Amino acid sequence: MKKGYNKFFCFGGCIRNFILRAGLFGLIALSLCLLSPPAQADDRGALIRGQNFQGGRSGKFKALVIGIDDYRDPHIQDLKTAVNDARAIAEVLSARYNFGVKLLTNKKATRENIYSCLRSIAGSAGDNDSVLIYYGGHGELDRQYKGQSGWWIPHDATAGKESTYLDNNEVQKAMANTDARHVLLISDSCYAGSLFGTSRGLLPSVQDQYYRRLYNEKSRWGMTSGNKTPVSDDGFEGHSVFAYQLIKTLQRNTKPYLSVLEIFTQIAPIVSNNSEQTPVCKPIKNTGDQGGQFIFISTTFTPTVKKAPISPPVSKPVSKPPPPKPKPKPQPAIYSCEELLIKMSMGELLNSREQQYLNSRCKKR
Repeated sequence: MKKGYNKFFCFGGCIRNFILRAGLFGLIALSLCLLSPPAQADDRGALIRGQNFQGGRSGKFKALVIGIDDYRDPHIQDLKTAVNDARAIAEVLSARYNFGVKLLTNKKATRENIYSCLRSIAGSAGDNDSVLIYYGGHGELDRQYKGQSGWWIPHDATAGKESTYLDNNEVQKAMANTDARHVLLISDSCYAGSLFGTSRGLLPSVQDQYYRRLYNEKSRWGMTSGNKTPVSDDGFEGHSVFAYQLIKTLQRNTKPYLSVLEIFTQIAPIVSNNSEQTPVCKPIKNTGDQGGQFIFISTTFTPTVKKAPISPPVSKPVSKPPPPKPKPKPQPAIYSCEELLIKMSMGELLNSREQQYLNSRCKKR
């Protein structure tokens, strides 16, 4: 697989009567939160006061990232961390995963601009491209339709006037009608869980063949910071609880490939343990998911080459010189033929020297 270019969309919102923070990362940030009663803690619900791995190649990776802290209508509570989250997400996607990123924050994140960018990124994606949509901002459920749908709340929305919101169905239509192989919606907003379909079990993360199989099948997934509840705008180091863990996981990844479920299994327990919200990660209903999964391809991965251990030099054994031959023992002195004859007569054996002496000297006498 090669690095490509993906699409991703972001928004952020907040409501003061909730401690939870909106989360639909990887989903079409389903809804913007609009709650009428004032509250004490900031939430991402809109507070209304008063009222390819195929053939070894991947396509381009494109992202639409949206973050809204500043709302034009004074009756919609401003947020603190949505823009900071969106900028950090855009940075890590571009620097670490080779995404082409379109970033919309605050005044640029109007209903018209968001709608236009959704259509543009969906229409420009090729067959092998991957599109990521990130939204951080306010979200709200459509209570008249029993919470089966919802809205994103753009910068220029008017509190209580649903026609100025962005219907989640528009996000679903963009995901369903693009040629992109993969679309991942990540939403950090209130009430984002209404877009999900049936969950699939987690698959084991193994070798490159596993990622290739996931990449080759079409996918339409969403990941949210919460389900059908408000979510908190507070967190760590200027980010929401959910966005902080997502950014950290993408930044610290040391693997060449990373699936959306691998990310989710790392961050979901931490988010749940540090907040009252429960992240969700599933296929998005009615968008054409076919069993694949969004794969992040790192551009900074450096394979580790294992070096063969260096054996210490083998020193040749130093050959020892052969031991010196023992010197012959001195032979006893020969005194006379008579002595040798006496020795023989007594049955004693003569040594070689004595025998030689006897033969050469004594027989001549």
